[in-house]
Amino acid sequence: ALSRAAKSPIQIPPVLLVGPPGVGKTEALRWLCQRFAMHFEIIDMSTAQDVFLLTGSDMRYKSSQAGLPLQALMAQDYANPFILLDELDKACGSRDGLAIQPLLTLLERKSAKQFRDLAVGFAVDASHINWFATANDASLIPEPIMSRLQVINIQVPSTNQLRQIATYLYRDLLIEQHCHGVFSEYLDEAVVTSLVSGSPRAMKRVLQKAMGRAARGGRGVIQPEDIEHPVTVKKRSIGFVLH
Repeated sequence: ALSRAAKSPIQIPPVLLVGPPGVGKTEALRWLCQRFAMHFEIIDMSTAQDVFLLTGSDMRYKSSQAGLPLQALMAQDYANPFILLDELDKACGSRDGLAIQPLLTLLERKSAKQFRDLAVGFAVDASHINWFATANDASLIPEPIMSRLQVINIQVPSTNQLRQIATYLYRDLLIEQHCHGVFSEYLDEAVVTSLVSGSPRAMKRVLQKAMGRAARGGRGVIQPEDIEHPVTVKKRSIGFVLH
């Protein structure tokens, strides 16, 4: 509303979505990005090992390359892309959290105006980037980073919400698999009821397999028997047995 009133580019304060795995945090942000018709870059922070991921590597090195924020800016015709720091909490424990230190600069609009990428050697205006992050456990994220983020807690969806999510995921899969006109645009109520027992993440995998089964059977409609829920593997303790 502020951007519309000021006729200015879309600017959203840095947002952190916190919730259990598989509840659809990343999908929610992808949906939001589609509605704004904005470029969406995902950075997997669970594999981040050092600051070079964000700051780029020194231009004096032969293998030097720009950091992901600068790459996102160079790849688009606009300066306010959406960047998602996926599983931010996973990066905080790696190598004393060195990988996230550049965020102290990038998440503050004033300091981000003079962000220095090591690969180019001069200041870059990264202040228009729209930052999002996800985490399972916000307590692992240092307070200086948390103070720069607006936190939204994501709860496990209710049954009614899962029914809506199932419909959304199915329509999304129709687009991904180029199946419009091949499959019905609507899911049978019995299929939706069968799907709501799983998490949104598992639901998408189950739906994709169900579409494959229906296609193999020459059908353009998913039936309840096409739904096969993944097997849950229970963790077992290791110990010794006395005989």
